[in-house]
Amino acid sequence: MREKPVNLGLALQNAMRAIEMANPETLYGIFGDTNWSNKERLPDRLLRDLIEHFSKLPLEVSGSSILVRRSYVAKNPDITLKFLKAWIEGAYLFKAKPELSIGVLKKYVATQDSEVLNAIYEQQKERLSTKPTPYVRVVKSMMYLLSRTRPEVPSASPEGFAEARFINELESVGFFDEMNRQYGK
Repeated sequence: MREKPVNLGLALQNAMRAIEMANPETLYGIFGDTNWSNKERLPDRLLRDLIEHFSKLPLEVSGSSILVRRSYVAKNPDITLKFLKAWIEGAYLFKAKPELSIGVLKKYVATQDSEVLNAIYEQQKERLSTKPTPYVRVVKSMMYLLSRTRPEVPSASPEGFAEARFINELESVGFFDEMNRQYGK
């Protein structure tokens, strides 16, 4: 969104509404009713500065996560690995096929505005990891955010939520190299 030349507020507002709508039980209404598209009060220059400021905060947030019970993984390691491979290939496909990806966004995001959809695609393309390695520091940040509404969260150990075994296995068998060959970097 930083590069978006006009209507940055509208793009930001649509993105926030889409986040709320995709998570109605936990995030509905969380962004309030600020009119982000009011250029008199919130010119694009100010919104760019705001986005730039927040992007420098030392808080890492997972844009997407895969959560699964350890008991399920222990009983179904093959299914877990197949799912993870499909997830990763989907990330490669998203980056390699913009027309397809924007079509999917159009179906699931609360807008048909191609300018907004393209801005969302470009932002997500840059942020989407094709090698979703779990990091304890990111889990800690996510737990901090969750603890604001769920008091029981701080008692959990962040280390218990980060399992890199499957990513390491895929790396060792050349899965990521094959994805790079098939879809390009």
